[in-house]
Amino acid sequence: MTKIEYVDRTWNPVTGCTPGLPCWERCWARILIEGRLRHLPRFKDGFLPIVHEDRFTEPHTWRKPSRVFVCSQGDLFNTAITIAVIDSIFAIAKVVKQHDYFFLTKRAKNMQTIIELLGLQLTDNIYLGVSAENQKFADERIPLLLETPAKKRWVSLEPLLGEVNISKYLIQPWICEYCYRQIPGSNNLPDDWITVWTSCICPECQKKIEKDGGINKVVGGAYAKITDPRCSKPINWVVVGCESGKDRRPCNIEWVRDIVHQCQHYKVPVFVKQLDIDGKVVRDINKFPEDLRIREYPK
Repeated sequence: MTKIEYVDRTWNPVTGCTPGLPCWERCWARILIEGRLRHLPRFKDGFLPIVHEDRFTEPHTWRKPSRVFVCSQGDLFNTAITIAVIDSIFAIAKVVKQHDYFFLTKRAKNMQTIIELLGLQLTDNIYLGVSAENQKFADERIPLLLETPAKKRWVSLEPLLGEVNISKYLIQPWICEYCYRQIPGSNNLPDDWITVWTSCICPECQKKIEKDGGINKVVGGAYAKITDPRCSKPINWVVVGCESGKDRRPCNIEWVRDIVHQCQHYKVPVFVKQLDIDGKVVRDINKFPEDLRIREYPK
């Protein structure tokens, strides 16, 4: 089980990470492993990346379908983890498909490169995600996430350290139904509107289909509101929350409220995890302002 409010379980076949990102000093997983958990044999090397092969089979033992956070105590896509290990972990997630698996990284480019290199065809129970604490990292990481082949994607804005506008990523409507990448040019549309296509196929896949004698054609031109049921969402879920722990940085509740409004406007499920209220971290949803008592899950 887990104390992470938005999942049922954590699965840590890999723990630890390598330094290099600005988040290293404040990483809650590093602080936990080097602190309260340092006496455990599996963490004898501290927060150095470690592969725990004995944990690979854990999902097979969970009978009840669960939302599973993968590698909550590290970053699976740091450069110290071999591609073979990553491939094995995804293979397990694809086979034990009664669970939904949530992968999260700050190394969005590494994730994109590895997924493409492996040629992985991810199933719809696998959610690829990036975390972004401010506008700078949202604009760096979310576009890379959208370019990564995946059926399901999510974004974690925790810890939220400033105003962040992700609207332009919530309304990019078209993901190719063959390679699961964003169709080029599909975001150059008026706000609140999308182009309706009879088939969602990018130009490269269309060429392959035609070469193989296929009959699918990309046909488009009409405009329709974002609520059209044929729309595919590039981002399937957003989680938002303040920072916690020692020397935490403040999070203005209006920043969170703005994220919620963006998600509600574009009908993207949003989960408010924890709030900074009167200088304290509040996790009890009953103590949230009424309009922020929102804990939605992806469908």
